[in-house]
Amino acid sequence: MRRQRHAGHGVRERVRRRYRSAAQDVLTDYQVPAKVTVDVEQARPQQDDQRKERHEDDIRQAWQEPCLQPAPGGRVGVLDARRHDTPCALRRVSRPLILSYAGPRATSPRGVIGRVYNPGERRTDFQLKELAVAPVAIVTDSVVSIPEQLLTSLKIRWVAYYIHRGGEVLRDLLTIQRDEFFRWLPTAKELPTTASPGPGDYLQVYQQLAQQGVHEIASIHMTASGSGAYQAAKNAQSIAAEQMPDVRIEVIDTQNVSMCHGWMAIEAARAALAGKPLEEVVSVVRRLMPVTRMIQTADTLKYLYMGGRIGAAKRLVGALLDIRPLIGMENGVIVALGVARSRLRAYQAIANHVEKAVGRAGRVKIAYVHAAAREEAEKLKEMIESRVQAIESLIAELSPALGVHSGPGTAGVCFYPVTD
Repeated sequence: MRRQRHAGHGVRERVRRRYRSAAQDVLTDYQVPAKVTVDVEQARPQQDDQRKERHEDDIRQAWQEPCLQPAPGGRVGVLDARRHDTPCALRRVSRPLILSYAGPRATSPRGVIGRVYNPGERRTDFQLKELAVAPVAIVTDSVVSIPEQLLTSLKIRWVAYYIHRGGEVLRDLLTIQRDEFFRWLPTAKELPTTASPGPGDYLQVYQQLAQQGVHEIASIHMTASGSGAYQAAKNAQSIAAEQMPDVRIEVIDTQNVSMCHGWMAIEAARAALAGKPLEEVVSVVRRLMPVTRMIQTADTLKYLYMGGRIGAAKRLVGALLDIRPLIGMENGVIVALGVARSRLRAYQAIANHVEKAVGRAGRVKIAYVHAAAREEAEKLKEMIESRVQAIESLIAELSPALGVHSGPGTAGVCFYPVTD
């Protein structure tokens, strides 16, 4: 009897090590920070119907224990089980029992018991099966304005714009950061110029993703009427089709800018992490395009004048009368929505615009965007959210490549009504 127990113990330990090692490999591949332990119990074969019924009761009891938790951050861990310390519930189980939790779609390592789970779904004793499912990758641009923490958690890749400042060539948010740029801009005698990434910049990111095992990419970009990014990504897509024929890439012109473009990338990334295929991820963006809106105001007409968007006379009159322009986006083109006399009236006009656009829906997802003016964005947030219900809101700062056109002090909103 002692030899039998010792042999059984050795089998259990080998099985535990096998599953634990494989689970760690998967979590490393997905970069999910989770400590993984897998509890496996091996017991004697069932002898009769009564013991079989007791075996099923034991499994049901095991599932009622609070041992299963989703992996923290990123994609959900595949074999993520807290060690189960309830021997009475598991000791009599006749076959290996893997306690596991996974998301809507996940990858199980070769030779490990596993399958695609639905959220909260729990199973025991699966057949050996390999599931190779990688999420759709989301690629966008540095002008997207999404806060860095959200970019990281949603695994959104972005490609930097170029900023030409005198004889320098800077990369947006790589070699020049927001704080430094907006401190320097008021002292500039000439406005820096910007340029979109080239096809090679996008192709490099597509190739990196392909090397990581990605087979589907949604490349989401600001309006083609205001930037060459969309066309550059299309050119990169054509090259990638020849070099990487097994990788599908969809390039999308959002016909928008800043966090309006950003909301589309965010919701696309959420769909991708939920396991949606490329077609459904793209359809999420298409549905948001006609309903996502932007309105913002500049603190001064100086940068619009330096950029050649208004004449000297308009700048002078605007400065004398404290006029604040209200700018929006229609059909992919930036348009003037009006003017306001004073910052407060400009904010009231923005709040009125949001309230009217939301209408009966009454609910909204909204981003308060700014350029070196977080306090102003917070004032705008307080004013608007006293009128409408924001089911999700965030404060986002423009990148240098976008904020250069309106300058420090810019504040506004990017939002869309939520109807379901």
